Amino acid sequence: MDGILLVDKPKGITSLEVVNKIKRVLKPKKIGHAGTLDPFATGLLIILLNQGTKLFNFISSQPKLYLATVYLGIETDSYDCTGKVIKQEEVPSLSEDLIKEKLKEFVGNIEQVPPPFSALKYKGVRAYKLARRGIKVELKKRNVTIYELELIRWNNPELEIKVRCSAGTYIRSLAVDIARSLNSCGHLKELRRISCGHFHVNDALKIEDDLSLETLEQNIIPLIDALPDFKTVYIDEAIAWRLRNGVQPRKDEFGITEEGYIKFVKEKELVAIAEVKGSKIRLERVFH
Repeated sequence: MDGILLVDKPKGITSLEVVNKIKRVLKPKKIGHAGTLDPFATGLLIILLNQGTKLFNFISSQPKLYLATVYLGIETDSYDCTGKVIKQEEVPSLSEDLIKEKLKEFVGNIEQVPPPFSALKYKGVRAYKLARRGIKVELKKRNVTIYELELIRWNNPELEIKVRCSAGTYIRSLAVDIARSLNSCGHLKELRRISCGHFHVNDALKIEDDLSLETLEQNIIPLIDALPDFKTVYIDEAIAWRLRNGVQPRKDEFGITEEGYIKFVKEKELVAIAEVKGSKIRLERVFH
């Protein structure tokens, strides 16, 4: 049971609750997920099983695709539909063309301030814990990348957008910033994660379905298939033994020229993940 599971998280439950539902059936030694979805959000949640937990950094850093609904005229303290209303304004007359032009300003490398209700730490304490106590936090701006931002629907006061973005992007903050750019205020009303890297919600299990042991086991994606973008280098048993015992590989012995992450595979087993940088290869994760 080493690998990952794709789950379509429904609205109204936490990512941890999804993890616990699967844990009760599969009873893995280790389990986690590669990127939280808030309770009001739905969509793709990638569950990591046993040695699959070692893939967290590689999967969570993949670009994400979301469908989001921004509600104009009302801003909340959490930047989403679950928060307390802190501002209300009239929504100006907006055309689809004007909205599309404003959205273009957010495409590319941008700076954004994370929402106060986030899991980021502020002076050693989770920001959302301070925010719940009414303590104002000033989180630092962070650089994120918006690869694609498309208007799907405009029906005043709601606009639905499609966002393809880098890891670490807060769609709640993006929603508030878009609303402000339209001379209004707003919050994130709905959010659905469509994909993460190559994995799509259409291929995910629904929690409402029968999550039997057989169903879950049949849908586990093995370690070797969990990182389809990584170059595969096939090795024999002798090299696999060396890597599993921490012996660093040499770039020249495998004829690798391009930089990036690679997978060392013996037959159908993922043995290790390494990063090629300059003239060196550095082992990042080893699988036993």
